[in-house]
Amino acid sequence: MIINQHKKLKDLVMSHTLIPGIFTEEYGVIIYDPISLEDYESRMEKHDVMNLAYHTRSMRRGIFTVGNDGEIINFKGVDSKSPAGKVKICDISKMLGRKQDRHEIVVSYFEHDSYIGHKKDPQIRVKGASQLQDLIKERDRLEKYQDNPLIKLPRITDVRAFSQEFCLRYGLPLQVTVSEDLIKKLKTEDEKDKRKGKIEDSRLHFLRQMKKTGIPVNTSNQTWGEYFSTLSDEENSIIQNIPGFQKAKSEQDRRYGLGASFGQATRILESPFRIADLVYYVENKELESVKAILDYSQMHYEENYLLYYAATMGRNTAGFMNEDLANHLWTHRQDFALSAEMCDEAYNDVSRNLVKEDCPEQYKHFKSIIENNSKQDLETSEEDMSAYELYSCIMTDKAKFYAQIYLFASNMKVIEDAYKLVGYEIPKKYIDRFIDEFIKHLENKEVILEAILLWGDKLFGEFGELEQYLGKRAQNTIKGYEQYIEDFKERLRGVGIW
Repeated sequence: MIINQHKKLKDLVMSHTLIPGIFTEEYGVIIYDPISLEDYESRMEKHDVMNLAYHTRSMRRGIFTVGNDGEIINFKGVDSKSPAGKVKICDISKMLGRKQDRHEIVVSYFEHDSYIGHKKDPQIRVKGASQLQDLIKERDRLEKYQDNPLIKLPRITDVRAFSQEFCLRYGLPLQVTVSEDLIKKLKTEDEKDKRKGKIEDSRLHFLRQMKKTGIPVNTSNQTWGEYFSTLSDEENSIIQNIPGFQKAKSEQDRRYGLGASFGQATRILESPFRIADLVYYVENKELESVKAILDYSQMHYEENYLLYYAATMGRNTAGFMNEDLANHLWTHRQDFALSAEMCDEAYNDVSRNLVKEDCPEQYKHFKSIIENNSKQDLETSEEDMSAYELYSCIMTDKAKFYAQIYLFASNMKVIEDAYKLVGYEIPKKYIDRFIDEFIKHLENKEVILEAILLWGDKLFGEFGELEQYLGKRAQNTIKGYEQYIEDFKERLRGVGIW
């Protein structure tokens, strides 16, 4: 019975690790409203679990419910109404006097703990919503690699765009006809990416795929520039003085060339929790939440949970490297599920750049030019910018590809720390289990392992260049994991297959 599946989550709700609520549909779009703990307990006592859903701390734009067989049915692109945390926002919808209780348009400022020492440019966002292009990208990648037995992935069953009626209701960008000028611009941008070795994420491909999500043929959504141009002079005068507004608008329109299109995806997951959730509860020593998450995770596996995770992540890593895939998000640990599923669209095909010659000196030279010009508020020439983009793509792709094993493996430290916090026995040689599974399934072993160790020595350690290649946020992600990574690297070096 479905009630039994919800009962398995009760300890997580009572420890405030899961937030309960009710989901419904409005103009074809899933919406969600949290409920009180008293309301939740009353519903559970009455076996009234119809439309009962939950969200975790890391699900700021998603919720989930459970199916009859215990599967996690995740709706991505839903406003969970969770607070913004340490992200400062400026609510444009409120400034314009709009009374809406979800999907407000905001400018987000990312100067918080995840980005210590790094100022990320502000972004225009819709609270709780997912960019339709990102959802299509995730669906395409999951479908492409779903049959690889080494890579554990969730499954997307549906991607749909926000309906025109929903966008009208909440004052979001509307559907417009695609112009010939836009088609030419998309073709030009796609060609530029191909020259840099970016062989996925064609803008024209996304345009074709949009019609499968409910957007009519030859139609996209307004860009933010087009959207704000429809406001009255009075409304525009209100928002023009928002710090970083113009830059955020331009950057979002550059990044999402098909307009400000939003949607939802339905995914089947094995676990609703991410490594980032466990990091938070361990760092804050919230024992009840840590224990509830570990016990929930253990109930899915016959062997010790940490051993299961180690073996599965070892195979994931081998699968990624066999497919020439590189995890590209080194900014947080939210892309890794506690089920060891590889979540979201956080990986790229880097096969074209892997076969190119290393160019570290050229990369560092042009990187220095760009940074110095920025400090002196000077404009960088088009030639220097093109050279930097080319060499940067090659070297950062290689760094991410060969070093991702250290990021993947370091997630195990989070689970080990969780075990220690609640007094659970840590299984012996779980790191060896990861390494054994990785090497067992890795193709072209000697060449790949040699490169992994070379890049490990280059990027990590006292004089490591991780920040030079992957930025300050990557450096912050491994802060506190340095010794664990060094120990893992030496274990890998001592495998003895040479």
